[in-house]
Amino acid sequence: MLAASRPIDLREEGWVYEQRLSGCRLLAQTRTPTRSGKVQLQTRDGSDATGWFPEVVESLAQLKEGPCILDGVACVLDDKGRCDGEGLSERARRRGWYRGARPVFYFVFDLLMAQGADVTGEPLSQRKQRLSRLLGTPLLNVIPVHHYERSEAMALLRQGRNQEDFAGLMAKWRTSVYRPGVRSADWVALNARESHAGL
Repeated sequence: MLAASRPIDLREEGWVYEQRLSGCRLLAQTRTPTRSGKVQLQTRDGSDATGWFPEVVESLAQLKEGPCILDGVACVLDDKGRCDGEGLSERARRRGWYRGARPVFYFVFDLLMAQGADVTGEPLSQRKQRLSRLLGTPLLNVIPVHHYERSEAMALLRQGRNQEDFAGLMAKWRTSVYRPGVRSADWVALNARESHAGL
């Protein structure tokens, strides 16, 4: 599912917000714990990225519930915890682990399948609750994406106008279903440098 670019009024009820991340969008599919090769990573264009980021695969292999499908972004972080696009490009270009490689973290923001059941038709709020339970036990290199309510989001956008490393937020309609491959008006990218109604 992809985000649309359109104006929204930040005073409107019904949205939740996430920080926009600069990285490689990945779907992660896990199988039951008893099966070997139980984790697969796939890029937006369908490329198999399983071998690219073995630290993410090893972490996701620790999930005790499956099969499931997660949606998220793979990032390399700098020493201040910010997304480092060049660092990620180097890891992706070399297609695997190598001496001196910087670790990749998988920031997960949505759940498409839980315990073998398709949950894309559930509201976003319910999918996030499921995701929170699934990732309730911390996993190395796998980070659930925090979501913000309206007042927090407005404060972040105000502060972020003067921060070069803050790209903005993603606004998501709380009751939206997940529509694979669709650029939906229910997900909206908010640029930190643009003006927004209600801010």
